[in-house]
Amino acid sequence: MDRNNIILTIFEYWRSKLKGRRLPSRSDIVPGELRELLPFLFIAKVNTITPAGREINLRLVGTHIERALGFDLTGFPVGGVARHWQDFTVGRDFFDAASQRSAIIATHELRGTITPEKFLPQQTGAAFLRYHRVVLPLSCDGFRVDRLLGALVAEVRENVWAMWQAPFAFEVKAKKLLTSPFTWSANAKSIALPARRVLV
Repeated sequence: MDRNNIILTIFEYWRSKLKGRRLPSRSDIVPGELRELLPFLFIAKVNTITPAGREINLRLVGTHIERALGFDLTGFPVGGVARHWQDFTVGRDFFDAASQRSAIIATHELRGTITPEKFLPQQTGAAFLRYHRVVLPLSCDGFRVDRLLGALVAEVRENVWAMWQAPFAFEVKAKKLLTSPFTWSANAKSIALPARRVLV
């Protein structure tokens, strides 16, 4: 199954659970119906809004994502104190999906230093990761987002272990934000964004 099919399949599954304008709930998502996709899936909990904003924590992270990133993000906060997701931009799609009740499909690239003199011991080349991700809102009452369902598919992965040991550049290569009635197809063109890099 290629990455477009994985992203499209989970999107269409989520869309099939919509109840008119009401969002599906966590209980509508049946793991047995997504058995082949489980390694690519994640579920995040959207906590009560605090003075600092929403808090979002990853509750379930599939094995493909763990291998792609080189560590297990289960239990980590998004945009919180965890080193790997501390920059808001990296996890911004989670917050946008929760606050705007939107489905977000994006392609991201992360790059480590390309200067060999700055490589870590045993590092044979620059660290690089390109992945495709969909983030989908869930709601127990159909309106207020309290969970997020999504999938992440790594396309290119090189020396990722070194990425987390030093500053790296993060770039949004393409992004779609879909609101009701949430129509999208794999053949639709992505919305290309201007290059934007931030060190995290």
